[in-house]
Amino acid sequence: MTAVVVDSEEGKAYRSPVEEEVELAATAGQRLALIFDDVPFGIPEEKLVEDAKRNTWCVQYGLDEFGKLFIPRQLAAIGTFIGHTRSARQAIGEAGYPAEWIEAICAYLAVAIDRLADAGSAIAHWQPGNEFNVNTFQRFALPMAWDFSK
Repeated sequence: MTAVVVDSEEGKAYRSPVEEEVELAATAGQRLALIFDDVPFGIPEEKLVEDAKRNTWCVQYGLDEFGKLFIPRQLAAIGTFIGHTRSARQAIGEAGYPAEWIEAICAYLAVAIDRLADAGSAIAHWQPGNEFNVNTFQRFALPMAWDFSK
């Protein structure tokens, strides 16, 4: 079951996704190759390996590549942000900013993408009691999550 969380005057409210949201989510996988075309290593396909303590439980359930930790909609969002961040570097340089500023701005954008990936994976889950998203790397493990938010 899918629910969309929105802010309302009384706090958080939940609603069903509208048809356009369902359609966009369903077709996100078709756009991944195009979105990641300009990203240096493309869609993340690096293998996840179990460590000595076997803290990467998700591998046992088939999530054995970094790209599999995200649904296509989440990968599309991350890839889009990466593409815009890469083009921002060029635009900032053309605007005449000093090299130190360019590096600092791009570092902040990279940290923002990192936070997006941490909060928006198929392992991040919703904390129902407190009504907030619990990020992926809440500890030094990649557990299996049977439901997720984002």
